[in-house]
Amino acid sequence: PATTPTILIDMASASCGLGMSDVAMHIHHAVNPEDLDNGGEESLVEFYIQTLQDLGYDYPDDVAQRHYKLSVLDYARFFMGRMWKSATPETMAQKKDNKNIANIN
Repeated sequence: PATTPTILIDMASASCGLGMSDVAMHIHHAVNPEDLDNGGEESLVEFYIQTLQDLGYDYPDDVAQRHYKLSVLDYARFFMGRMWKSATPETMAQKKDNKNIANIN
């Protein structure tokens, strides 16, 4: 029915951790790098935090920003751990047009 809420469960990397991990992964996985320049990344994160606060969640800016920065670092670690073993200029060039493979920004 239309009143039933929909949820998404991503089992690709289910774990306990910071909620900002999903934000960091999405921003660095799905947004064009040039859109993150000149304050673009900060604007996206600030908008997310402000939206949470507007909905009544108590998530202080400084804490949320720290969680985001730690999450970006953790996502880079995750990405490097999965991709680094086989990463060469040749393998990356082979994958560049594959819509099922995305490299982080």
